[in-house]
Amino acid sequence: MTEEPTARGGDGDRTEPSAGGREAADATAGGPTGVAALLAPTWHALVAPAQAYAALDARPLLSLWIIAWVLAGMVGASLLVLDVQRQFARIGLVQSMNAQGRTLEPEQLQRMLEAIDRFAPLQAIVGNLFLVLTVVLIAALLWMAATMTGGSSRFARAFAVASVGAVVSPLLNTLFVVLNWRLDPPRVRRIQEIATAVPSLGVDLLFGASDLSPAMHTLLARVDLFNLWWGVLVVMGCERLLRMRRGAAVTTAVVIWAAATAVAVGFAAWGSRGL
Repeated sequence: MTEEPTARGGDGDRTEPSAGGREAADATAGGPTGVAALLAPTWHALVAPAQAYAALDARPLLSLWIIAWVLAGMVGASLLVLDVQRQFARIGLVQSMNAQGRTLEPEQLQRMLEAIDRFAPLQAIVGNLFLVLTVVLIAALLWMAATMTGGSSRFARAFAVASVGAVVSPLLNTLFVVLNWRLDPPRVRRIQEIATAVPSLGVDLLFGASDLSPAMHTLLARVDLFNLWWGVLVVMGCERLLRMRRGAAVTTAVVIWAAATAVAVGFAAWGSRGL
């Protein structure tokens, strides 16, 4: 009678895949393909974020398509309100020169204003390319937070979370602004009025535009529906993709929002000082 061969080493020699190996396997298995891979994650970021994150959990690099659609939408929206952007740029130029005590001959000033009008479309395109840098910066902050709190250490996942957030802010927020400007174009005469000319769904609506400084108006406008929506998406993404605990995810979203708000308020204060 012969004995059945047995595996050497027993259970003790079996090796479980590491966390990084499991994540790598998850990232390459499943997920939408074809046209669905190009469109679905971006659409689902708005109407079904759980499905968007499920697709990105399987294939994090689908976030590149999200950024592509966000960029296309931002550029298209900017081109629809070129007249408003030209108006703002003209006012900024003239008022800045007056504040510095500089004077130009009428012909020189006219040439500068014509240059603003001529390059406005190019500025609308190039300016929105900085959106990619913003998303990368937010992704870096998310990645650092996840790494420090024991979450996923894969940058592609952090970039995916930042990309989903960009669908709401800035894209959806910008589309809201453009729609309002198309229906009721703003008319401003001073740089200080530009901040109040940007429509929002924030706390600033509780106050009169003339009662607030540009910096305070910007601060209150940052407490709005779009940023709240962005925060919910980021927290959900931190939990589902970066494997962070709820408390750490909420704290990370609040810190990023606060940092972005501080920068926006600083620019608003700097842009209106002495003007």
